[in-house]
Amino acid sequence: MDCRLIALVSVCLFLLTSPALSAPAADARSHLEQSKDVPLSKRPKYMDTRDPQDIFKDLVYLTLQQLVSEGKVTPDVMTGADIGVPGKRGHQGLCLRRTASQRFIAYPCWQSGSK
Repeated sequence: MDCRLIALVSVCLFLLTSPALSAPAADARSHLEQSKDVPLSKRPKYMDTRDPQDIFKDLVYLTLQQLVSEGKVTPDVMTGADIGVPGKRGHQGLCLRRTASQRFIAYPCWQSGSK
């Protein structure tokens, strides 16, 4: 009987404290409230968030150029961008198969790159 009482009290205590633990913090609530006040025209768009990636790419390229000019890296590193991507030999696609009841079933298949 004693174990059942302890188990019941612990379950009740857990049920009472779990909503308090799962509530978002005050900082998160204030952040959400601030974002509601910002009009849609002021919010960043998807393409606006990609700018840091382009800036980082340019920074890496300029750094590599500087390292090549200082002689710390071989010039072959910079000429690797001129090599074209080899043609694809094939890709996985969807093919259609007709069943006995004249219905089509799509299944994955390997398709060659040449058409």
